Amino acid sequence: MLVYYLLDDPEFGDRAEYWINNTDEIYTSEITFFQLIIILKNLTKEDEKEILRKLSEVFEGLNVKFVHLEPHELKEVYEIASKNNLDFEDAIHYYCSRKINAEMISNDSDLKKFGAKF
Repeated sequence: MLVYYLLDDPEFGDRAEYWINNTDEIYTSEITFFQLIIILKNLTKEDEKEILRKLSEVFEGLNVKFVHLEPHELKEVYEIASKNNLDFEDAIHYYCSRKINAEMISNDSDLKKFGAKF
């Protein structure tokens, strides 16, 4: 959702903005920040440091909070990925939403199977 918002995506940007503006608190796994840097660098060809600067400003302005994983939690993430045929990133997002009892907002078809809305 955040990448659609950041890029003002013509197809999904409005929907992403709706969720951001109508959500009391925004939580995401710590990997999201790094994923966004890679995605935005590939799509925009901007310098990583410039992307990092922009992301830090946007995340601070949106009051995004990160969900931290401890090393011992990775075993459960692995089990979720294996049991549900999820890639590791999706399993982390799913685990983090369960960890803090938060609703998932994602356009990812695999996460929609677990109740993600978009």
